[in-house]
Amino acid sequence: MIARVSGPNPGVLYEAVGLASFGDMLLQAVARSSSFLGSNGGELAARRGAAFGDLRGPETDPLPALAVSGGQTNRSIRYDDRLVLKIYRRIEEGTHPELEIGRFLTVDHPTSCVAPLAGCIEYRRGRGEPTTVAVMHGYVANEGDVWQYTLDMLSVFFEHATTRPALESQPAPPLRGRLGENGSPVPEFAAEILHGFLELVQVLGRRLGELHCALASAPERPEFAPEPVSLQYQRGLYQSMRNISFDAFSELERESHRIPPALNDQCMKVRGLQQVVLKELRTILECRIHATRNRGHGDCRLHQILFTGKDFVFIDFEGQPRQSIGERRIKRSPLVDVVSLLRSFDAAAYAALLGLASSRGRATGMVRDEDRPALLPWATAWRSWTHSALLKGYLEASAGAAFVPTDERERHTLLRVLLLDHLLVELSRQLRDCSAWLEIPLAGLLEAVNPAD
Repeated sequence: MIARVSGPNPGVLYEAVGLASFGDMLLQAVARSSSFLGSNGGELAARRGAAFGDLRGPETDPLPALAVSGGQTNRSIRYDDRLVLKIYRRIEEGTHPELEIGRFLTVDHPTSCVAPLAGCIEYRRGRGEPTTVAVMHGYVANEGDVWQYTLDMLSVFFEHATTRPALESQPAPPLRGRLGENGSPVPEFAAEILHGFLELVQVLGRRLGELHCALASAPERPEFAPEPVSLQYQRGLYQSMRNISFDAFSELERESHRIPPALNDQCMKVRGLQQVVLKELRTILECRIHATRNRGHGDCRLHQILFTGKDFVFIDFEGQPRQSIGERRIKRSPLVDVVSLLRSFDAAAYAALLGLASSRGRATGMVRDEDRPALLPWATAWRSWTHSALLKGYLEASAGAAFVPTDERERHTLLRVLLLDHLLVELSRQLRDCSAWLEIPLAGLLEAVNPAD
């Protein structure tokens, strides 16, 4: 129920997704490619995808509809272990990237590391572009998302690390490394505790590389054709990042009265980094990047990836919810997804260490306050090992791909500016939401940028 309605005709306003009969009707509409005409000339059209029959199974098999919890941007209906229909809460004219990419990776370039597209529901009025209202995918059997899997692994790791002596040497900050650079070696004790985990992270890196290669495989399709990173694009990228930087530091100054006292020292240090950050962002103008920009996932974080027990499947190709459909379809360096995934692992490490929880889950174990200072170096080392494993797998799968610069200086420059941009966006988001997670981007910026450089 959404609201009570008063007046001459009292009642309630409710969301129909919770009704099994409504879910059944939508499934039948997709199966039959049905259309519904509105009173103002609009048409709601369900479309059955090429893979629908195989994914749905025999029509005689009943598929009970069950509404499942979704995020702020969507609500889903699951049909047994066969199909999932995602209905968008916020819609706008234009083909949704999740529908466009899903159709491409299911029909044109079948890829096993994504949930296959089964159909969609679109709204069209007059001669305007269709508006994507819902997409249907095949259900992927899984053991949960990679975010919760990582938190569970971190709980076990921290539990054992508390019984170990301090690390012999302080691990190098992961955010200051170069793309493809080996991190600190994994001690025998940690290798035993993390048995299999780092190997799976390397597999995840390979799957991301394979995904990017697939999305760059259709030069004849304008919406997917790779485009060169031109000087004009580099200038535009710098201008965009510069604006984001100004906004983030202004917001940090403006919201200083709302920041918890325990973070005041970190905030003061970060505020002093503005000129250093701007100088680093400017390096994108001083280094010609020889690479292509392509379509990517758009919001590649651990909770957008399913863990099947031995492999990974990418879901939710929606892109950034705050961006327009047009902005989400812009071609960017695929390293944007790489940076996003690295930072998602970092966020998991801090969430487990600090006991932070979200709607996506929390660590199964709790770290005591008195243990945190001793565990922080272990968390930094874990992040370093995880970064190395992910990047190793990614670079293996994308070897020779035009979207990864072959020159080491170009790779490092591009990775650095994309990382700083991501950290600034993180900072703005946590400040805007007045979140308990604010410490994570603050710590990230202090680790990534050394004022003495």
